[in-house]
Amino acid sequence: MARMQQETGHPPSPFLARFHADLFRVSMALAGQALLWRTLSSGSFSDPWPPLFNSIVEKSFWLLAALVLSSSSLAYLFKSIFHFHVVKAEFLDRWRVNYLFAPWIAAILLLQCLLPFRYDHERSSGSGLGGSKFINWGHLAPLISRALWCACTAAVLLLEVKIYGQWFTKGKRFLSTVANPSTHLSLIGNFASAQAAARLNWMEPALFLFSVGIVHYLVVFVTLYQRLPCNASSPARLQPAIFLSIAAPSMASVAWASISGHFDTACKMFHFLSIFLFLML
Repeated sequence: MARMQQETGHPPSPFLARFHADLFRVSMALAGQALLWRTLSSGSFSDPWPPLFNSIVEKSFWLLAALVLSSSSLAYLFKSIFHFHVVKAEFLDRWRVNYLFAPWIAAILLLQCLLPFRYDHERSSGSGLGGSKFINWGHLAPLISRALWCACTAAVLLLEVKIYGQWFTKGKRFLSTVANPSTHLSLIGNFASAQAAARLNWMEPALFLFSVGIVHYLVVFVTLYQRLPCNASSPARLQPAIFLSIAAPSMASVAWASISGHFDTACKMFHFLSIFLFLML
């Protein structure tokens, strides 16, 4: 906070200016838990818990994640209005700027909780969406689901073009100087969007997002693995972000499983890679 105050020249407010973008990781974690329990209650696994228990836990996590995401987004919106200079300084921070992907990832994960899981394996039945077990939107389900997906995916892609497009253009910031473990959040956004698109039976957008995520992941992985001298050490508060290195290949594994329709060799390769990275960390 002291560094950001020096950069902006303005004293921070007690609440809004201290509400950093990295706090969006809370809603992303809760949304991931909601999707986990949604998967367990979908009938794809032999779950020892009673269906009623799974349903209660799933809905509790979903509602809590939605509440945290909406309140955090509202607080950050007010921060952007009343303390735009702090938001601008945060956007230039090589660590916190990547957490701007977190609310959109959380929204995509929450959207997947509303989608029927049978479309992972029944794409041949048509392009329409049936009713969800979580919330029944009736005939508006296809329109609402795809509109929400388009909005969240567009935000992820726009952030990627704005933040990382300068690697290939006239920008003065290079990947070797700004890459850090939180950069994996943009990759997770691509893979989460690809998984949701596959479950919406939009295979071309799913393959597009997955391809972008894979190429981006290879570049980021090699850059971080080299540990170049120009990369400064991470702040103590954000050091847990190093475990995002595990999340990227794990998300790629489940995304490709949704695209291909089954857990094939490619999914296992990404899964084993995430296990190997976990053992190294």
